[in-house]
Amino acid sequence: DNVAVEYFPVVLAKLIQMKFLTDNLTMPNSVGENDGAEPGSRACSYMGVCKVRTLHRRIDLKAYPGCQEAFATMYFTGGAHFNRSMRSFCKRAGLTLSDAGLALATRGQEGKKLSVGKSVRCETEEEIMEAIGLKYVRPEFREMRG
Repeated sequence: DNVAVEYFPVVLAKLIQMKFLTDNLTMPNSVGENDGAEPGSRACSYMGVCKVRTLHRRIDLKAYPGCQEAFATMYFTGGAHFNRSMRSFCKRAGLTLSDAGLALATRGQEGKKLSVGKSVRCETEEEIMEAIGLKYVRPEFREMRG
């Protein structure tokens, strides 16, 4: 379940050694990621710069434990508008949704999260949508086009 997370530092080290990654902006576990085995925790993030031929480009790499696969898949197959709409819907319902999990959230008057509960376990995107109370939307219909 945690193979991707466990090998992430090894893969990063190899990419740095190969000089594919040239500059590190953030390293895994330096930006407040949680450390646990439940959905909503233990994802690893890297932000940096890579070199492709002669060009330098910003790059973000993420590794998730298997229990977060459905949340990550939904996040990265939804367009920006779809993701913002989903998070906004969840916020109004007293929840918080991210690429790592879905949980109850207590917010203050200005909407800032005061506490977050344990994430629900969902194996598929369909289960996430069901937990939120929405009809499943396939990835090809997630991008709003006018």
